[in-house]
Amino acid sequence: MLNDFKAYSYQCRIVCKDGTIKWVEDRGTGIYDVDGSLAWIDGLIIDITDRKHINENYKAIVDHTSDAIMLADNEGKYVAVNDAATFIFGYSESEFLQMSVDDLLLSHPEIDFSEIWEDFKSKDNSSGNMDLLTKYGKTISVSYKAKANVLPGLHLSVITDITEATKKELELKASERRFKALVQEGSDLISIINEKGEFTFISESTSASFGISTEDFIGTQIFQYIHENERPTVIKQFKKLFKQKKLKLDPYRLIDGEGGWRWITTTAINLLQDQAVNGIVTNSKDITEIVEKETALKRANTRYELAQKATTDAIWDLDIATGELNWGEGYKNIFGYPDILYQYDQKYLDRRVHPDDVEWVANSFRNAINDPAKDIWSENYKYYKFDGSLAYVSNKGFISRDVNGKAIRAVGSLSDISAAKNREIQTELMHSLTYAFNKTNEFKESLDEVLTKISEFFKISLSEAWITSIDGNNINLISQIITDRKGQKFAQLNSNFTTLTSGNGLIGKCWESGKIEKWNIQENKQDFLREKSARQSNLENSYAVPIKYNDQVIAVFNFIGDFKEVNLVYFEQILLGISEQIGTEVLRKMREEELHNFFELSSDI
Repeated sequence: MLNDFKAYSYQCRIVCKDGTIKWVEDRGTGIYDVDGSLAWIDGLIIDITDRKHINENYKAIVDHTSDAIMLADNEGKYVAVNDAATFIFGYSESEFLQMSVDDLLLSHPEIDFSEIWEDFKSKDNSSGNMDLLTKYGKTISVSYKAKANVLPGLHLSVITDITEATKKELELKASERRFKALVQEGSDLISIINEKGEFTFISESTSASFGISTEDFIGTQIFQYIHENERPTVIKQFKKLFKQKKLKLDPYRLIDGEGGWRWITTTAINLLQDQAVNGIVTNSKDITEIVEKETALKRANTRYELAQKATTDAIWDLDIATGELNWGEGYKNIFGYPDILYQYDQKYLDRRVHPDDVEWVANSFRNAINDPAKDIWSENYKYYKFDGSLAYVSNKGFISRDVNGKAIRAVGSLSDISAAKNREIQTELMHSLTYAFNKTNEFKESLDEVLTKISEFFKISLSEAWITSIDGNNINLISQIITDRKGQKFAQLNSNFTTLTSGNGLIGKCWESGKIEKWNIQENKQDFLREKSARQSNLENSYAVPIKYNDQVIAVFNFIGDFKEVNLVYFEQILLGISEQIGTEVLRKMREEELHNFFELSSDI
């Protein structure tokens, strides 16, 4: 290697004194005497371990992405492309290396490519949507992000094929415009359902009337919204539509966004064979007010008997003069209270209605009792069960009056609508979390905002985000949100508690199991390594929630607090929903930060 009077260079791994292995590059030149014999070697050994790791990370990013990643030189000639680029555009890698950027552009004689290219190189970053040509002359729609001089004289572009997504979006918008033009001005409730009974279209008037967003309706079955008493009849009549063109359904009840029930009458037309519709069109009217007025005209005893037959909720009967309140058996079954007879007064309300709601609920009922024109009262609010857990309820009552309009009796039903309410909370929360991740914040800032929103929703003392390391050996504390003094004390006691391994502690066990892991102050759980400091901070519960992508845990969110005003059953359900839905957003944000860090380090490559 040294006999040809040339400099040499090679790379290898060496074992250091402390046992670690490092990559080095050895560069040198032979020094020769007058006879041409090698006298000595003048060389330099450089530690290139970090550079090796950066190259490996870059290769992993490039090889495992579905986006086209392409490098061009100062003249716009391609010098490197990944496999995704060859798949999207149809050219082989060798063909790409003979091409320029303008070979993919649509022909526009009035545009000078060299001016565009020079303008791009003068900028730091560029992004947007455009149309490009494939090898076979097909035009595709793409979104692109480009960075000039990612390395000196080299310019990087990342291209995503959005052709199908754009086509589907345009088709969907065209279809919605056609339907909305027909129904958005009317008061009727219009929908289209497929042969399985699933909504494929909902008019804006329907969404507004029921307080449920169009997006939440689409893809769900109509039967799940129908009251169980009318559901069998509606299903039976629905099946007749496969044999006859048009049918008017018997009146039935649909649940609204607050867990209440609306009386509906519907005419359905089978247009499954019509390609423009491909479904069963339903034209419905809300007859709730009519039904309620008819019901309100009946005597109090009749109302009570009908209510008992029509619902499985907790039925109540109040003697307004004496304050004697009688409950049906459903009160014990649903809310757990053992007795059926109570005295309705402020003390009763204080023990059962949430402090935030007790005053306005009492005023609302009092105003209804004192208003001779009112026969019906209805409110939704928070209500304590016998075991101390909190439920969302819908309370509806019918007021009976004497000939002078004075209220003498009220009967009604109390419904537990916690499931519907928590679905609403989960939907609202997921929208907020998705919005937080879609903002152009750094990864930690996005995590901080997400944890803050969850903490505000459930009044959590301390929330944490733990993210798995790239090598998969550890899980590290990245974000921590503190909302009160208890959380602050707990954080101070655990200021050095920032890294765990799989199976170690509540966080590590959650990472290992892929399931929610929890601790309660009544337990003596060795898995919770910070149990002592939690007790010292008067914190009673901790929930570690796995954040997954493709069934692999990529992060763990941990929530520590009292949770005294939270229904823990529904809280866990919401956490599971977050775990299943937010994983994609977390991974995407992590990848964005990895790519950003790569760009930041690229000048050292």
